[in-house]
Amino acid sequence: MALLMVATSYVFTLCRLRSGSLWPAMVAHSKYNLAMIVGIFLYFA
Repeated sequence: MALLMVATSYVFTLCRLRSGSLWPAMVAHSKYNLAMIVGIFLYFA
């Protein structure tokens, strides 16, 4: 689980560095959170 979080953080960092703006990383983080919420909801529902 820790490696998944490190990899995800790395992707967000790449979004920030390549774009020069924080917005793409924020959008990617929001989409990731939504995917996790939907995945957990479908798994436990």
